[in-house]
Amino acid sequence: MSLALLLFFALPIPDLQDSGSPVSGPVGLSEVRAQDPAPTKVLQTSANTAQVRLDWTSLPFPQMEPGARLGQAMALGDFDGDGWQDLAVSAPGAVRPGGLGEILVAMAAPGGLRKGVREILRVAPPAHQPEFEALEFGAALCICELDDDSAAELLIGAPLSGNGSGTVFVWGIDSLQKPAHMLLGADTLPGRLGHSVAAGDFDGDGRWDLAMGAPLAHHGEHPGGAVLVLSTKAGRRVLAAPRPASGAGFGSALAILDLAPGAPVNLVVSAPDADGEGVEGAGQVWIYSAGLRPIQPTLLTDPDLDLPGPSSFGRSISALGKTLLVGAPDRSPSRAGVLGGAFRYRQELGRPVRLLVQGEEPRPSDPAPSDRARHARLGLRVLAANMLGGAEPDALVATEALFGVEGLEQALLIWPGADPEAKPIALNPPPEAGLRWMQSLAVDSLNSDRACLLAGDPSFGDPSFGVGVMATGSNRGRVMLGVLVPR
Repeated sequence: MSLALLLFFALPIPDLQDSGSPVSGPVGLSEVRAQDPAPTKVLQTSANTAQVRLDWTSLPFPQMEPGARLGQAMALGDFDGDGWQDLAVSAPGAVRPGGLGEILVAMAAPGGLRKGVREILRVAPPAHQPEFEALEFGAALCICELDDDSAAELLIGAPLSGNGSGTVFVWGIDSLQKPAHMLLGADTLPGRLGHSVAAGDFDGDGRWDLAMGAPLAHHGEHPGGAVLVLSTKAGRRVLAAPRPASGAGFGSALAILDLAPGAPVNLVVSAPDADGEGVEGAGQVWIYSAGLRPIQPTLLTDPDLDLPGPSSFGRSISALGKTLLVGAPDRSPSRAGVLGGAFRYRQELGRPVRLLVQGEEPRPSDPAPSDRARHARLGLRVLAANMLGGAEPDALVATEALFGVEGLEQALLIWPGADPEAKPIALNPPPEAGLRWMQSLAVDSLNSDRACLLAGDPSFGDPSFGVGVMATGSNRGRVMLGVLVPR
């Protein structure tokens, strides 16, 4: 274990409210409100527009027991330093001694995961006192590098541990055969700590720092959630909700923006249940300055503050390079019949822009066909990834139901280059897909010459429970590998 990591345990957590740091203060906030582009024809999505498809296979994980939810979260990394990408997948509902949740790690065969899986490792927390249960172990995962070797480590959230306080673990520092090590115990920052996790060089010293969300935390005089940052330069630090309000969910999702390559990265934090100006659950997304300097974070919000209900702006977020994607799956139906929304933000444009889909733009007098769109929830998941080989990251956006595309009750759309005016492609789901077949997503070449999509499907069931896209299933879960090929 590195000296920097050991320092995390020795340093107290500063209360930013007492120190007067404006990072957590509500005054003088820099706000950028998401704006829809100028009136533009909304592009039609149809099954004929796609020039590519996914060739699906199932990764050879063992069959889990009902309720295990294999695929809830995933992370790609080279855990043994052999040069091949391995895959860690969580099953937070799996029953084991001392609680719920385990992680299965597929160690790639020579040549990469497309060539095969050399072995499956099972990762669990260490044994604890009988009164402590590590619950929902693996609810959130991310890759990090905490020592000086060539192998990656795995950061693991267990947000229901310690009666809901939450704990965070790390695996892979000493040995791949050892249990995960508890990095932060219960009551470190009570409030579902570990619900979200992220890693990057926040302070610019060349070492990885860690961020962990606690969306139910009440830190000092700041309700509404918090994020704990472990920095090799500044030690432990709590970012409280910039606009404190109970139930805001600050810290529900985290992402890393790299607005200035070579400089410290920017931490992005969502508060999808925060109220807007007269709108409950409008949602907020906050972008912190590089180096977490003591200046106010930038606020992004949904453009329409006249929505009749919650938008959940920031329920899902994803970033790659300078591109940030924001999902708002509860956004009220548009006149084109889309429930939910997804936005792209790039700093040079100054504001987020909505990704458009579903039919031609209707006349303003046309009523919104809300019944048809009731279960769409566009923006349920978003992923910024280089999948189509363009110069800019593509935008992958999941929806529970895509009407107008025959046979796709659930769909994953991809906007080439995250261009709002591009025609989105509906990617074909895997066979017998569960209701949440795109719960966790990752894109990588997997040491091959083709783009591959990894999809965690915790809702997948056993045939005895019924199959098909609308089947409830047993929630055993599975992980699918889709190779992008010409249609």
